[in-house]
Amino acid sequence: MPGFTYENCCGGGYYKDYATMSYTSNIFSTDTYRVIDARRTFYDTSFCHPACQIAPQISFSDANPAIWDSFALRKQMTYGYIYRSVMLGAMYVNLDSPVYRMNREESAFLARQIQIYKQWIRPLVVNAELYHTTDRPDNIHWDATQYYDPATGKGILYVFRPDNDITSETFRLYGLDPDAFYYVRSEENKKTARFSGTELMENGITVSCDRIYWSDLLYIQRTDVPVDASNIAWENEMLPLEGGGTATDTSSEPETTDTDETVEPDYTPATQTTTPTGTDAGRHGCASTVGGSLMGSAAVAGVAESRHSRK
Repeated sequence: MPGFTYENCCGGGYYKDYATMSYTSNIFSTDTYRVIDARRTFYDTSFCHPACQIAPQISFSDANPAIWDSFALRKQMTYGYIYRSVMLGAMYVNLDSPVYRMNREESAFLARQIQIYKQWIRPLVVNAELYHTTDRPDNIHWDATQYYDPATGKGILYVFRPDNDITSETFRLYGLDPDAFYYVRSEENKKTARFSGTELMENGITVSCDRIYWSDLLYIQRTDVPVDASNIAWENEMLPLEGGGTATDTSSEPETTDTDETVEPDYTPATQTTTPTGTDAGRHGCASTVGGSLMGSAAVAGVAESRHSRK
């Protein structure tokens, strides 16, 4: 049926086979629902299956700590740490857990993440190169995952800090043009910096934050590619276009709602000294916008051509 999306939620991690995936748009990657399991199973599965078909999921319960994170642990996690863990592939939000507990702040945050996924991440999941930037998530060290599409000059780096005492980490990027320059913008603190491809790949970028169970999205775009300022990733920021001009299409301004800025991470080249900054006053530091649907039937197009890269 044209436009109809089939998903496989039977057996979870047991039925991640090519035969089943040839009939479904996406497939659940695990039958355990802890936040760390979402990232672990995406890491494992994405070495052999298209990222656009992998749907990690999370849920919370006090029943069995081997299967679910508890509600008490959920309260320690930032919203970004929770929801970005299911934005790595085919975004799947398990809203039955727990809708009745979701306040306006969390609802607005989730709506923004869905919009980010639709506007910036989903095209990368389908078309870009996937890089396992760090080792398999172990719930001890920071972990990161990167997409980059050389055809569009766009990419993203997901960063996660679990419960540890490491307040900063350096991540080298992959697949960039060493002779090009790139804008890197933080979703959390809305700051943009300019780096060379060589600098990002050889020295890396250092992310610092004193908040545990924290996450950020770093948008990557080559500086000679016109920036769509109406895209939620850039929020009408006017950036110079190398070769002449500035950002384009500023007519559509995302709807935003002010929230307290709770974490001020620091982003610097790895060759510089970084000092962790920020407070622990709230759950996150993001604005909010309206959201929408998720992966959709676009996942089917990715079945025939899986793009994976090992570091």
